Amino acid sequence: MRVPWNFVAIAVIASSMCGCSKRAGSSFDTAIVITAHGTDRILEEGNWITRHYPGADTRNAKWIEHERKGRWYDHLFFSTPSGDREVYFDVTADSFPSNLKPVDDPIGPTA
Repeated sequence: MRVPWNFVAIAVIASSMCGCSKRAGSSFDTAIVITAHGTDRILEEGNWITRHYPGADTRNAKWIEHERKGRWYDHLFFSTPSGDREVYFDVTADSFPSNLKPVDDPIGPTA
């Protein structure tokens, strides 16, 4: 059965208008998982943006860190030739370095 082209066009437009798109990095739920640590984390985020948004200008990017449901996220806002963009990165792997001491043991283990 052939689907009329105008039906397909209407479905695509309706989908984009309702925010139903689940584009990678477009929300907390679709955040790009970053496993690198420290400055490598920042480089990995920048490389992802460069690959997916050619011509993006991140020099004046705005960055917000969020904690949500026990996970940590970087939320970046930046410019591209086609307009402003934002992307979410799940950085939970880098948010709790192994050298941190638990709150209930502020001075660390005794010798």
